[in-house]
This record gives sequence, structure tokens and C-alpha cells, in this order.
Amino acid sequence: MFILGLLWIFVAIFGTAFWVAYNYSYRGAIKSAIASNEMTANLVAHMIFEHQRGVTGVIRSYKRRFSLIEGVKKKDIKKVLRHLRELKEEKDTGIDEAFITDRDGLLWANFPVRAATHGKNFSEVEWYQGESKGWKPYVSGLFRREPTGDLVVVICAPILDQKDNVIGILGIFQKTAFLCGVIDEIGVQTHARITVTDQEGHIICSNGFKELSFEKELIRHPILSSVKEFLEKGRKPIQIKDPESKDVRYIAFAPVGEMGWLTIIDQDRNGVLKSVSPFLVQQGIIALLTFLLATIFLIYFRRVIWLQAVNRELEAFASSASHDLRAPLLGIKGLSDLLHKKYSHLLDGKGQQFLSVIQKDSQHMLCLIEDLFAFSRFEVQEINQSNIDMERVARAVFDEIKGLIPSHNVALSIKTLPAAYGDEVMVQHVFSNLFSNAIKFTKLKDNASIEIGARVGRSQNLYYVRDNGVGFDMRYADKLFRPFQRLHNRDEFEGTGVGLATVLRIIQRHSGRLWAEGKLNEGATFYFTLPKARPKTPKKPMSTAGKERRGLKQEMSERDFPK
Repeated sequence: MFILGLLWIFVAIFGTAFWVAYNYSYRGAIKSAIASNEMTANLVAHMIFEHQRGVTGVIRSYKRRFSLIEGVKKKDIKKVLRHLRELKEEKDTGIDEAFITDRDGLLWANFPVRAATHGKNFSEVEWYQGESKGWKPYVSGLFRREPTGDLVVVICAPILDQKDNVIGILGIFQKTAFLCGVIDEIGVQTHARITVTDQEGHIICSNGFKELSFEKELIRHPILSSVKEFLEKGRKPIQIKDPESKDVRYIAFAPVGEMGWLTIIDQDRNGVLKSVSPFLVQQGIIALLTFLLATIFLIYFRRVIWLQAVNRELEAFASSASHDLRAPLLGIKGLSDLLHKKYSHLLDGKGQQFLSVIQKDSQHMLCLIEDLFAFSRFEVQEINQSNIDMERVARAVFDEIKGLIPSHNVALSIKTLPAAYGDEVMVQHVFSNLFSNAIKFTKLKDNASIEIGARVGRSQNLYYVRDNGVGFDMRYADKLFRPFQRLHNRDEFEGTGVGLATVLRIIQRHSGRLWAEGKLNEGATFYFTLPKARPKTPKKPMSTAGKERRGLKQEMSERDFPK
């Protein structure tokens, strides 16, 4: 029994050792290398796709510019070139040339300006045919640009007018060397060939094939036909024979999003053996950390490009809405005022009532547009921070608002207000909204009063604006700072419901807090915090040696360069 037990122990140890040896054998190394290559292929494909999608987003933001659309309509070269120049100078996009064609593919503007290419027809070229199929943003395969003859990738999108009619195409030429740089930024260490091909299988960029001049010639990937044979049979290729060397190569590939491009990683036996080392665990950890860091960088890079595009679209929308909506409203209000002034005596009571409603609602709509424009502008506007004299700003804003309604008597009490650190223009807007609310909701009071005070904190100061107006029910305090939420009827107290939401956005951008307290018919108090003012750095007194050097420099300057 003892001998039998030892035998079983020996068999178990031998079996375990054999299992471990098998898992670290050549077959295990191949599986590990293929799995690693698959992960790398997906990472490269995802990185390329997200980058090209970011560039497409930038092009989308430009094609929606009102000024560019008007320039394309009128074929105003000067107006269009300004936008093309800005597009060409966009960072981290690899744009080598920006251009515009008409709907039929006839090029009439580009930057840098190449007058010799004006009038060239691209209607028979692959990128135009791909774009014109659905009139959606399109990323082409390799394209030989004339007259330079270099290989580029085209990214384009249709330009639409206000009726969604296609009036032209905005596109860019992107050099393949830039895309190779995107792959190099990932920093993946591998003994395999990483290759990105276009829709036709032409090599766009690769860390292999040094013997092939794919940077200058349209060259198809040598093993792409074998890969496609596996795909047509519904099988995923793992190993195939190289048609030239007849060596077995281990394959991993991944599609580059929906662009039709393909990322292919192929490796021979020697490459697999080189990739397996005694430090396999260390390499696995390094690969994992590389993947995580690259993913974090990818998310950050994608977020930055997306935010830039969103900010441009938001600015374009706000500008367009402010202009396109305000113009007809101003016309309606002006005509209604003129009608009331000259022809109101011809209207009966019902007609004058209708006219009054038109005047009142058009004025309300104008205020709403202005408030919405301010609401969107303060979200994207750059913060210019400096020390702010809060007492001076508060008194100046109050005097300005009070001057607009001299009939309403309000007693103002300003306590000592410590200086804050922030954007003075934005803080003026905060006081303007809070004072306007306080004056508006105290108009029914005979002894209306507004008090402004503050308390000094460690890193932030607390400020408050208190009034003795109609107040509000604390059960609905959470609705105060939501856009278009109102606690009072518009017929009783005018307003758009956007002002306090704008105040909240400004305070949050200053890393502060905003809240309110109140009671019905007893008034309300709005509290907000802002960073404390930063102390001014005193200038160090100049030493005696420094003064002597300064005097010597001045003497030499006067001698060598007399006035």
C-alpha cells in the first residue's frame, strides 16, 4: 500500500510537470503569440479608426459653418480659403491639403492653393464614387494625388444648404506617413509585421516589407488573397503559407471599424520563438499595462477631439440661432410697435388685445434667445481668471440694473466682500442674474431691501444675496436651477427660467457651489462660493551686484546704440 501510494504521488507529480511543460511548450507559445497578436491587431485597428473618426468629426464641424456654406453657394474663393486654411492647420489630424469640389466632383478651391488643380474632375475617382453613393462622410483607400504623384488618403463629407441639398464636398488629403506615426505612438513591441491595408488590399502603412516601396507605389499585401479565401469559407485564418517563401505564417487581423480597411499581423516561427522568453510573465504584465495605457490615451485623445468638435458645433449653432431667430423676431416686434403707435386707434378692443399679446410674446422670445445664447456661451467660453474686487463689481452691476427701473425703490446693503479669484465678466453675470431676480420678486414690497454679504473660508469665500421678496417653498428648491423651470407664473413675474441655470453653470466652472434658502412671503437667500483671491507675489529687491550689472548694460547700450 505504501509503495502504491508513492507510485500515485509520482504519477501525480509527473502528470503535473507534464501538464505545465505542455502549456509552456511550442503549441502554447503559438497560441500565446496569436492571442497577443489579435489583441494588438484590435488595438491598432481601434486606434486608427478612432483617429480617423475624430478627423471626420472635425470636417463635419467645418461643413456646418454658416459662413462656409454661404461661401460655397456663391463660390466666394476668399471666404472659403479662410475656412480651408483653418482646417489645414488643425493639430493632430495629419491634414496635408484641404479642398472643396462642387456636387459633381469638380475641384475649385484648395489650401495650400494649387491653381493648376482647379477644374480637375474627380467624378471617376474611388473616393468621389464612395462619397456620392450615400452623401455621408467617407474615408477612401489610397489615392495618387496629382501633380505631386504621392499617395494619400481622402476623408470627405458633403456640404448641405439649409434645405439639405448637396452643394459641394469638403475633403482633405492625408499622407500615409502620418498614419504610420499613429501606429508608432502606440509603442507596441512585437516581432511580427503590423500592416494596415485599404479597401482594395493596398498597403497603407507597415513596419515590415522594407523591400517593397509601398510608400510610393500601390502594392497589395502578399498574403491578403489567402486571408480572403479563409474568410469566404467562413473560417478564421490562424496559419497560412507564404506564397513566396512557402514558410508557415501565423495570422491575426481586425477590421478598422466600418471603413473597409484591415489590420493584419503576421509572424513566422522564428518570430514566435523570439516572442517567447523566460520572462513571459513579465512580458505579459508589460503588454497588459501597455494595452491599458494605450486605451486610456485613446479615450483621452478621442474625448479631446470630440469636445473640440462639439464646442465648434455649439458655437456655430449658438451664433446661427442668435442671428437666424433674432432677425425675424426683431422684425415682428418692430412692426407690431409701429402698428400700435400709428394704427391702434383703428383697432377695436379685441384687436388691441391681440396686438398687445404679440408685443409681449415677441419680447419674451427675444429675452429667451439672449438667455439661451448666454447659457451656451458660458459653457464653452474660456475662463480668464484674475483677482476680483467683489464690492466694486457688485455695486456697479446693481447701479446698472437699478438705472433701468428707477420707479422701483430698493434699499441696497453691501457688507464687506472679500476679493475672489475668477473671471470678472462671468461674475458680473452672476450678480446681474441674482440682482435682477431680487428686484423682480420684491416689486410688490413697499420697503424692498437687498443685502449682500460674505464669509471668508479656507480656500473659498462664501457670498450671499438676500431679499425680502415673495420667497419660495423649500420643497421645490431643486427646481430653481433647472433650465425653463419656474416657481411663479410668468404673468405675475416675467422671466425665461434660464438665468439661474446660467449662474449654476458659471459657479460650477469656478469649482464652486450654489444653493438657495427661502420662505413664502419672507424672502430668499442665494449662496455661492468662489476661490479666494491669490496673493500678489512681491518683487525681490535687486542686489548691489545686480544693480551694477544693470548699470553696466545700460551704459554699453547707450554707447553702442546712441539715440
